[in-house]
Amino acid sequence: MRPSPPRTWWSTPTGAAENLWSRFKTQELERQEWPVFTDLANAQASAAEYFNYYNYERLHSSIGYQTPYLTHQQLL
Repeated sequence: MRPSPPRTWWSTPTGAAENLWSRFKTQELERQEWPVFTDLANAQASAAEYFNYYNYERLHSSIGYQTPYLTHQQLL
C-alpha cells in the first residue's frame, strides 16, 4: 500500500493560485467594512493594486526574500 501524498497547498496544480486568492481575501477584503467595493471598477482597481504589490513589492521567503517579478526575470 502506498501512502497518500501530504495535503499541502502545492500538492495540486491550482494550489498556489488558491493560496494567493486566500491571502487576497484575508488582506484586502476582510479588513474593510461592508460594502467593500462601490462598483466593479473599484473592485478591479483594488485587485490590480493588491496583485501589483504582491508581485513587485512583497518579499517572499520561499524564493530567497525576493519579489516574484525579480525571481521570474532571473529565470528568463
